[in-house]
Amino acid sequence: MQYEMLYIMSTSLNEADSETLAGQIKETITGAGGVITKDSRWGTRKLAYEIKKQTEGSYVYLEFDAPPHTPSLINELIHTRVGILRHLVFQVPKIKLVQDRIDAEKRQKELEAAQKERDDARAAEEAARARAEAAALEAASDKEPTVAATNAAGDQPAGDRSHAIDDDFDDDDVDDFDDK
Repeated sequence: MQYEMLYIMSTSLNEADSETLAGQIKETITGAGGVITKDSRWGTRKLAYEIKKQTEGSYVYLEFDAPPHTPSLINELIHTRVGILRHLVFQVPKIKLVQDRIDAEKRQKELEAAQKERDDARAAEEAARARAEAAALEAASDKEPTVAATNAAGDQPAGDRSHAIDDDFDDDDVDDFDDK
């Protein structure tokens, strides 16, 4: 069964004693065949009202899976130790467990859908790039005639005007330049 536990330790305990007490609680859970799934220290906070002449306490939150007799073992331990101001152990309702599982499955599906969407977009982008490259190669091969085709037609290839002859310039024009 799954349980949650919140306990408040006295701030009058030194660090070593509070660690020892927290370790004993964890050992009780694991010794009874339980597994701690979450251990969260909330730190020192001001209490809403005075408890055992204390105005501050150090909060610790645990989630664990354990057999049904474990909460009674924890209660026995806490009642025999000094330093715990308040504690609460309760069984997690089944509806919460079911809802957590549904939420986890939903998050997983959303992650998978997002990954598939990214993969599809990447594949579409690569396909578009490949089509553009193929079109560019095809267009380049259509615009540049081969040397044999150029010689047969007697024209210069398009874009190659380096050997073009100006038809308006003749030998008489050369003589005009020499005379000046």
